Amino acid sequence: MLVLCFVTAGFVAPGPIEGFWDPVVTRCMCDSKNLVEFRDGKGYMSSDHPDIRGECGHYYREKGAWIWESHQHNRTTKTKLYPTWFLLRIESDYLEEPVTGYRILWPPTLSDARAKLKP
Repeated sequence: MLVLCFVTAGFVAPGPIEGFWDPVVTRCMCDSKNLVEFRDGKGYMSSDHPDIRGECGHYYREKGAWIWESHQHNRTTKTKLYPTWFLLRIESDYLEEPVTGYRILWPPTLSDARAKLKP
């Protein structure tokens, strides 16, 4: 019962933003795995597509949310992020409604993602 409480809390209790995430909004029409790692105030894209790998903006805390500023197609987008220990609620002007991403914890997926970051 105690384990069930801890796991349930991981889906609703606020958690750290740092780590690898599959934020859903970075998915493309192919089967590429496009993940974002948040660390040290910056976002880094890990992808099967070499042209979109590397730094993808920065993040900071503002009024109870994390703000991810990314630069795409000659414009800056601000996306609000609300992380729990396992899930990431994403809100932005370009989304009709909030979407949910998830934290990547599986070691083989983490190894693959780190291998696909630009040096």
